[in-house]
Amino acid sequence: MQSKYADAVALYQKTTQIDPEYVDAYISWGSALEHQNKFGEAVPVYQKAIAVDSQRAASYAGLGNSLCHQGKCGEAVTFFQKAYDIDPKDADHLEQWSEALRKLGKTEEAQQRHLQAENIRRDRPKP
Repeated sequence: MQSKYADAVALYQKTTQIDPEYVDAYISWGSALEHQNKFGEAVPVYQKAIAVDSQRAASYAGLGNSLCHQGKCGEAVTFFQKAYDIDPKDADHLEQWSEALRKLGKTEEAQQRHLQAENIRRDRPKP
């Protein structure tokens, strides 16, 4: 599976060389790096995604996730907050934020974010 992610990284890199403004390629590239546990490498990729389009919640959440996996959860919380500001209905980003807060020992606030995520999931229309 790792080689598939490595192949994906190469393709996303090539895509961004062809179209440096294609923000989805940066987001997917960062995600593929995260799947390989290359969180340090993912950080500048997500930062580039934010530079290209500062209104994509996934870029901020990915950056927060990568930072938190490197032990920088305090810094990550800022990016999860920004992701939430852009897209307050994304339960996954709220769960990531909750986890970062939990790691920081902010259990009450972490529980609040978790409950928000649960409410969003509960209120989604069933397929």
